[in-house]
Amino acid sequence: MRIGRNNWHIFPRLFRWLRHLPSSLRTLLLVAVYVLAGLGLEELAAVFDTAAAISPWEPSAGLHFVLLLGFGLRYTPELLLIPLLHMLVVSPLNIAPLYVLLCAIWIMLGYSLASALLLHKLHIDPYLRRFRDVFRFAIVTFITSLVVSGLYVTTLAAASSLSWSQWTVQVIREWAGEATGIAMLAPPLLLLLRIVSEAKWQVTQERPTQQIDAGWLRSQTVLECSTDLIALIVAIWLGYGFPPGLSLEYSYFVFLPLIWIAVRHGFERAVLAVLVINIGVTLLVYIRSGNNTLALQFCLMTVSYTGLLVGAAVTERQRVEASLRESQQQYQNLYDSAPDSYASIAVNGIIRSINQIGADFLGYRKQELIGRPIWLTIYQPDWQLAQQWLDRVLRERLVTSENELRKIRKDGSVVWVRERSQLLFDEDGMPTELHVICRDITERKHAEEQLLHNVFHDALTGLPNRSLFMNRLERAVEHSKRDEDYLFAVLFLDLDRFKVINDSLGHTLGDEFLIAIARRLEACIRPTDTAARLGGDEFTILLEDIDDIGDTIQVAERIQAQLTLPFNLGGQEVFTTASIGIVLRTTSNNQPEDLLRDADIAMYRAKNLGKARYEIFNPEMRNRAVARLQMETELRRAIERQEFRIHYQPIISLQTGRIVGFEALIRWQHPNRGLVYPTEFMSIAEEIGLGLALDRWVLREACRQLQQWQEQFLSSPADEESAASDSSRAIQSLTINVNLGSPQFGQAELLQHIDRVLQETHLDASSLQLEITENAIMQNHEAASVMLSQLGAMGIRLLVDDFGTGYSSLGRLHRFAIDMLKIDRSFVSNIGTSAVSLEITETIVTLAQKLDVDVTAEGVETAEQLAQLRELNCGYGQGYFFSMPLEASAAEALIVTNPRW
Repeated sequence: MRIGRNNWHIFPRLFRWLRHLPSSLRTLLLVAVYVLAGLGLEELAAVFDTAAAISPWEPSAGLHFVLLLGFGLRYTPELLLIPLLHMLVVSPLNIAPLYVLLCAIWIMLGYSLASALLLHKLHIDPYLRRFRDVFRFAIVTFITSLVVSGLYVTTLAAASSLSWSQWTVQVIREWAGEATGIAMLAPPLLLLLRIVSEAKWQVTQERPTQQIDAGWLRSQTVLECSTDLIALIVAIWLGYGFPPGLSLEYSYFVFLPLIWIAVRHGFERAVLAVLVINIGVTLLVYIRSGNNTLALQFCLMTVSYTGLLVGAAVTERQRVEASLRESQQQYQNLYDSAPDSYASIAVNGIIRSINQIGADFLGYRKQELIGRPIWLTIYQPDWQLAQQWLDRVLRERLVTSENELRKIRKDGSVVWVRERSQLLFDEDGMPTELHVICRDITERKHAEEQLLHNVFHDALTGLPNRSLFMNRLERAVEHSKRDEDYLFAVLFLDLDRFKVINDSLGHTLGDEFLIAIARRLEACIRPTDTAARLGGDEFTILLEDIDDIGDTIQVAERIQAQLTLPFNLGGQEVFTTASIGIVLRTTSNNQPEDLLRDADIAMYRAKNLGKARYEIFNPEMRNRAVARLQMETELRRAIERQEFRIHYQPIISLQTGRIVGFEALIRWQHPNRGLVYPTEFMSIAEEIGLGLALDRWVLREACRQLQQWQEQFLSSPADEESAASDSSRAIQSLTINVNLGSPQFGQAELLQHIDRVLQETHLDASSLQLEITENAIMQNHEAASVMLSQLGAMGIRLLVDDFGTGYSSLGRLHRFAIDMLKIDRSFVSNIGTSAVSLEITETIVTLAQKLDVDVTAEGVETAEQLAQLRELNCGYGQGYFFSMPLEASAAEALIVTNPRW
C-alpha cells in the first residue's frame, strides 16, 4: 500500500513546515513533546497503581529509548527532565532534592549508555528492521532496566522513602515495569518514526507524496483487522476478566492470538498486539480488582518480549524467504535467459532441472524433460560414448570435464553439442549431480565435416580423391594380410577422346560430363566399393571382398556398357568409351602404390591395344612399362650424347631407273642395343616432348648433307671421266625427303624454322620435299590447307605419306597444294598376291594422274612388284629392292656409281 493524498498526508506537510523552522526551535519543540508525552503517560500509569508507588509499566522508559535511538545521543541531558519534573512537581515523594537528582542521573546514565552500546557497538538499526536488531534491543533493555531499577530503588531506600526489607520486591517490580514499558512503547514509536523518516526523505528528495511506502501499516482487509482485534479482546477477557478473582491461571490465553498474529503477520502487527494486550490487560485488571500484583507485571513483561521476539523472528524469516524467492527468481531468470543450455543431472542420469533455452533447443517443454533420463535427448549411436564419459567423470571424480556428442530433438533432428560439466559433491565427498552447460556446435561440426570432405574428396564430382582412395586401398591391403580369403581388385579408368569433348564443348560442359561419368560409375558398384577421381579424366575403383576375377570383369563390362550410352550435354548427345586396367591383390604386391601403378600399366596396355576395352594386369606388362621408362630416360640422354643418325634411302624414277632423291630416315645408334628403328622409339619421343626436337634435327642435318653433296660434286674438274660428269649433273637435281611429324606440322613457327634452315644450309627450296601423313593433314584440314599453300609458295614440294591408310576426303584432297602421293607399303608389298591391293594401288595411281601430281610407291622389294608398278605407270619407287637406308658415306658412294634399275 502506498501513502497518497488520503493516506498519512500529514507527514509530508508537517515536514515541509518543520523545514522552515530554525534548528533551535525544532529541538525545543521535540523536547516539549517528549516531556509532555512522558509526564502524561506517567500519570496514566500511576492511575492503575494502588499498592505502591510503582506503576504496572513505566512508559517513560520506552520514551527514553525512542528519544535516544530515534533522534540521537545528543538528547541525553533531556532524560533528566521527565523524572525530575515527575518527582518534584507532578508526584512528589517527600525526599531530599539530592536524591531526586541522583535518581534522575541513574536513569539518564543507564539508558544513554545502553543506547550508545546498541548504536555504536552492536550497530543495530534504530528502527528495528531485522531480527538481530530486535533481539539485541530486547537483551540490552532487559538488562539495562534491571540495573537502572536497582540503582533507583537503592537511592529511594537510602533516602528512607521505603524500607530496606522491601528492596528486593521493589527492585523486581520496578524492573518489570521498566522492561514492560520499554517493550510496549519503544517498538511502536520507533516504527512510527520510521514512517516519519521515510516521509521526511521523500520531502527532502522532492519525491511525490504518493510514492511514500507505508508497508508496515498495510491492511489486508477490514475483516482481517477486525478479526485480529476481536481475538485479542476475547483472549484478554478469558485470561484476566472472566475468572473470579485474579489468580492469573488463565493468562496464557493471550499468547494464542499474540503468537497467531506474530506468525501470520510478523513484527509490525505483533508490536501493535503487544500494545493492545498491555493496555487492555491493565485496564481490565484495574476495573476488576484494583490490585496490581507482581505476577501481573511478570505476565505483561513475558507477553511483551515474547511477542516482540516471535514477531521479529517471523519477519526475519519472511524477509529471508522473500530474499530467497527474489534470488531464486533472479537465478531462474538468468538461468532461463542464458544463451546456452543449462541442466542439472543426477548421478543416475536423471534430469533434475533444465533452463528454458535448453528445453526450447531440444524442442521439449521443461516438464517433459525433468525427471526423465538423459538418454531421451542423446542420439542413439552416441549412447555408448555418453555412458563412457559419465562413468569416467564419476570414477575419476572429475570436477570439470568437456565432451562433444550428438543430441536428438523432439522432432527427430540431430544436432551437435559441446558439453562442459561440473561435478558437485555432498558433505561426505560423494558425487551428487552434474551441472552441464551445452552449446550448439552443429554449424562448426558441419564446417569441419565439409572441410574434411573437401580434403578427401574431389571438388568437382564429389568422389573420393587420391588421398582417400589410397587410404582405403591401404586398409584393404592390411585386411588381406590378416585374412587370406579376402580378395579385392583395383580398376584404373581413362576416358577415351575426353580431350576432344572438352575442347569442342568447352570446360563447363566438360565438367558436367565428368560429373555424369562419376554418377554412372557409382551406379555400377556396390555401396561398400569405392569410386575415386584421381584427376583429369582418370578414375579408379576399389572392389572389396570379391570372390574371383569374374566379379571384377562383370563390373568392368557393366561400366563399359554404361559409358556407351549417350550423354546429354547442353542439348547435344556425346558418346565416350574408357580404357580400363585391372589388377587383383596378390602376395607379390603388398603396397597400395604398387597396386595402383600396376592398374595404370594395364590401363595403358588397353589404350595401346585400341581403347574401349579392359586389360588384366600381368607381370609382363610391368616389364614392358619398366622398359619403356628406361627407354624414355635413354632417349633424353641420347640427344645429349648425339647418338642419333640419319640413314638415306634412295628414291628411284621408274621411267629412267635412276636415283632422283633420298628420304632421310632417323636411326638411334644405341650403345648396347645397336641400331634402333624409329618404330620403337619415335612414338615415345613424341609423348615425352622430344618429337619436335628430333624432327628439327633431322630437317637441319638432311638439308646440310644434301647441300654438302651438291657443293662437293659441283667442284669436280671438267676434264674428268664422263661418268663423273654425269654424276655431278645428277647430284644437282637430287631432292631430299624429310618426314614432317604431327607435332612439328602443328607449330605456328614452322615456316620461319624451315626458312631459317634453308638459309643456314644454303639449300635451294626446290631440293626439299616434306612428307606429311594423311591423318596429320585431316586433323585440322583448314589450317593444313593454309600451311600447305604457304610451304608450296616457298618452292618446297609437298608429299602425302602413307596415302590410303588414313581418312582423307577425296572431295577435299584436290584443294590441298600437294605435289605427290606416296602409296603405303602395305599395298605395294601385296600387289603380286592380292587383287585388292593391286586395285587400290592402281586407283591411287589413277587418282594422282587425275590430280596432276606425282606418285611414289613405298616398300618395293621384288622385281615383279617393280614390273607391275611400271605397268601401272607409277612415277617413282622406293624400297629394299633398290637399296636399304644407307649411312651418308654409303649413300654418297651410291651416288657416285649412279646405278640404273
